[in-house]
Formats: sequence, C-alpha cells, structure tokens
Amino acid sequence: MKIYNCIAEMPRRDLTTERTGQILDAFEQCILRYGLEASSLERIAAQARIKRPIIRHYIGNRNALLRAMTDRLIARYRAQTKAMIAALDPQNRTKSLVDALFSIEMEETAERVMIFEHLVLASARDETTREKMAAWTNEFTQQIEDQICLSYPDASCVSDTAFGLVSIYFNYVSLLPLQISTQTRDQARAASMQLIAALGSGCEPTDQAH
Repeated sequence: MKIYNCIAEMPRRDLTTERTGQILDAFEQCILRYGLEASSLERIAAQARIKRPIIRHYIGNRNALLRAMTDRLIARYRAQTKAMIAALDPQNRTKSLVDALFSIEMEETAERVMIFEHLVLASARDETTREKMAAWTNEFTQQIEDQICLSYPDASCVSDTAFGLVSIYFNYVSLLPLQISTQTRDQARAASMQLIAALGSGCEPTDQAH
C-alpha cells in the first residue's frame, strides 16, 4: 500500500514545451504543404500525430495558434539579428553589416521565408498578428539604423538609409523560394553599399529630396 501511494503521488511531467513545439512544427509543415488558410486543426493534428483537443489544450484556437507561430518566428529572427550584430567588425561596421545581411549564414531557408510571407498576409485579418509583425519590423529597422549611426553619427539621412537597406533585404529574402542565383545576392549587396556610400559623401536633406 505504501508503494502504491508513493507512485500515485509522483508529479506528472510538464509536457507544455514539448507539445507546443510538436504542434508548431506540424503547423509549419501544413503551411508549406497546404497554405495557411487550408491548415486546419484537423490537418495539424494529423501531421503532429495527436488528437485535435490536444492543440486546444496546449495552445488554443486557430487564432492563438497563428499568434504562437508569429511569436516563434519573431524569436528566431531576433536571435539571428542579435548574433549578426554581435559579430560585426567595429573597425568597418557598415560594410560588415551589409556583408552580414547578404551572407549565406543570414539567408533564410525558402521554407521559413514562405511561412513569414503567409503570416504577413494573415496579419491583414488579425490585429494582434499585425501588431506583432509591425513591431518586429520596426525593431529590426531601428537596430540597423543604430549600427549605421555608430559609423555616421552626423549624417542627416541615416534613417532613410536604414529603411533602404531593410527594404532591399526583405525584397531579397522574399525571392529566395525562387532559388535565385549568387549574382542576385551580390547585386543586392552592391545596391546596399551604394546607399552607405551616399552617407559618406553627404546626403540630401529629406525635405529637399523631391
């Protein structure tokens, strides 16, 4: 009897992290296979080899699932950006920044880019997702601007240059699923370096640019 009570009172292992990861992995695979709209809870459960109620237990309804996927993707991008900035050459920061943005290491897999683009489209219909995606985009742009500012503290158009770099970068990674060539990456890098070079030669004030 004592042995039985001991076993009965043992705490259950918390499966939240494991199950959440399993469900989101399955959600990613469903998005890639069926698209976001057709990634039903039934298909996600089948992909994860679990029962549908388990999804609701650990994450919630479909909106909660979408937001959890958004949080996961943003966390990945934040970690990637943090590592990139930490590795920049302080003696040649802007060139190092451009090289890092368009390096093989910073290239997203085609699958991750596709998921990102699905989330951007979904944000038009979900305010929470839209706010999270917009906040992360602004955060990323600000981080790029901060790095440029360290090299060009007196330049008048650092903000515009940062926006230009981020725009080129987003456009570039959005084309990765097409398996574009190395030449395209080099062209994106060259265009970014031209924006940086304009800082060194003096930028036209924004109110006179048009």
